[in-house]
Amino acid sequence: MIDSRLGAMAEIVEDGRTGLHFEPGNPEDLAAKVEWAWIHTKEMQGMGREAR
Repeated sequence: MIDSRLGAMAEIVEDGRTGLHFEPGNPEDLAAKVEWAWIHTKEMQGMGREAR
């Protein structure tokens, strides 16, 4: 999961463990996180398992 650092999702998702946070209002940061997730599929799968 990739979410902003705002609201309830920032509390639910632990950055780097159960997902990734991007800085709200920063499309470049969001794009960088999406690109990282696309390249690092095994790490994202691991984060998904941790989130469950």
